[in-house]
Amino acid sequence: MRVLMLGNSYTYFFDMPKILQALFDENGVDAQVDSVTAGGRRLVQNTDEGDALHAEVVAKCKESAYDVLILQEQSHTPMSHYREFLRGVCGCVELVKPARTVMYATWGRREGCDLLDEFGWTNQSMTEGLAAAYDAAARKIGGECAHVGKCFFEIRRAYPGIELYDPDHSHPSYVGSCVAALAIYKKLMGGMPATTACLDVDAEDLTRVCSVVDSVN
Repeated sequence: MRVLMLGNSYTYFFDMPKILQALFDENGVDAQVDSVTAGGRRLVQNTDEGDALHAEVVAKCKESAYDVLILQEQSHTPMSHYREFLRGVCGCVELVKPARTVMYATWGRREGCDLLDEFGWTNQSMTEGLAAAYDAAARKIGGECAHVGKCFFEIRRAYPGIELYDPDHSHPSYVGSCVAALAIYKKLMGGMPATTACLDVDAEDLTRVCSVVDSVN
């Protein structure tokens, strides 16, 4: 299975594609995870022939066909600029032509982030709004959603001591990136990984995280 992830820092923080690859390797899944990311990147940029990373995406696709395309949009764009988001989603699918597309639905910013005040959102309303936008885009393209944002919300509600956010209130912590990899793994494989020794997370916290991810996705 060849997997291509297109996104930005929410994808590359703590090298989440590498975490996903490690879960595949540990569990005997024959998969290769590639990624094209840049800070603040929007999906629509991947379709711009004048964009520096567009050529990288095209070159990767020429090597051989991708079975799975995973799309992660800039944090608030699915809510604040839905049409641009949808144009980017559709353009990326047309460019890569995967057999299967999975939306990596992200999370609401943590309380205390200026962006929430700017748009009049809360962590919960942003999480729910993003989930709805990603779901709507998935329906348009016949794709699926890995609801990482919902996992964040439910983990924080059940286990507030587990830190999922970077101190900037926006990016994921290492545990947050592990949650993203676990949610995507479950969506792709139809079940949670049997073993997770590759994740450097406290055993009790990991058990709790896995239980929530399994229940949400």
